[in-house]
Amino acid sequence: MMMNSLPNYIKPVNIEGTKKILDQITNCICKVKNNQLIGTGFFCKIPYINNAKLNVLITSYQIINEFYTSQYNFINLLLGDFNQQKIINLDPTRNIYFNKEYNTTIIELKEYDNINNYLELDDNLFVNNNMQALFENESIYVLNYFNGGKAIVSFGILNKLNGFNINHGCAFEPSSNGAPILNLTNNKVIGISLITMNINIRGNLLKYPIEDYINKYQINNIQMPDMFNNNFGMQMNVNFMPNMMMNNNFINQVNMSVKTINFKTTRGRKTNLIVKCGTTIDQHLRKYFNKIGRPELYDQEYGEKIFILYNAQDLKYGDTTPVEKIFKSSTHFVMVNPTNNSLFDL
Repeated sequence: MMMNSLPNYIKPVNIEGTKKILDQITNCICKVKNNQLIGTGFFCKIPYINNAKLNVLITSYQIINEFYTSQYNFINLLLGDFNQQKIINLDPTRNIYFNKEYNTTIIELKEYDNINNYLELDDNLFVNNNMQALFENESIYVLNYFNGGKAIVSFGILNKLNGFNINHGCAFEPSSNGAPILNLTNNKVIGISLITMNINIRGNLLKYPIEDYINKYQINNIQMPDMFNNNFGMQMNVNFMPNMMMNNNFINQVNMSVKTINFKTTRGRKTNLIVKCGTTIDQHLRKYFNKIGRPELYDQEYGEKIFILYNAQDLKYGDTTPVEKIFKSSTHFVMVNPTNNSLFDL
């Protein structure tokens, strides 16, 4: 019997493949700190328009989420076994995506972040919808950290796919949360590790959060080519682009613009929001208070006790003016001034 016909057999790796994995584990993963909580993150290139690739940091929603970014305007990364520190400032120009269901946070990386090594996504995630036939019983590996310390690689079999949930046999521990799951055949990323009480769920496919991210930010991203000045509609590489882009929703979204609004309170708390044009000032202010976890403050009772100022103009609850009428450019800064800081603790 041939070795590769044995059930649950992990494929062997040659010298070239071993060198590839060593390079990935050395340069493409990091520890992500949220106070005393430590998970794993990884640097990855994701597909975009006109064969372009976007550079992003991907990690677990359980580690970095909306609550974290409402409290802090930076992420603390630790690189390598010796914990070389790198700070990623969460300025308003970054495109950031959160999804609790997929346990995925995606953060755009800039050239000045000086990240030079990236994993690649498995193209099969986007060209074939039969994920079970593609990935079940395939040999995989996870790049993570042992007890939050030294980097390790864990090999195993992808046992079962249930929707986007992955059940695999790689060694697993809490610091693996957010680690990349890679296809051993081509050394490309297919999923993200997940800490859960359900022993049948050890990770999630990245197909769906990546598609969400691209659909959300395909226009408002400074890494994107200047498509409007290059006959964008005629030059799209149809064979490369994910199927989800080839529909009327994508064409409609080309004409959609967004605004980035950076709120700052008198205590220095910063919160950035991205909002579509056509959203009213009232809707946008409600979204702000929801994001900072204080929806109760969006009430007429507090309307006269919180001054929300843009260019000396007071933004009012109930204002139905579209945001693009007030915010003319793409990025703006708004001050939030409670009349009683101790009462609102913003």
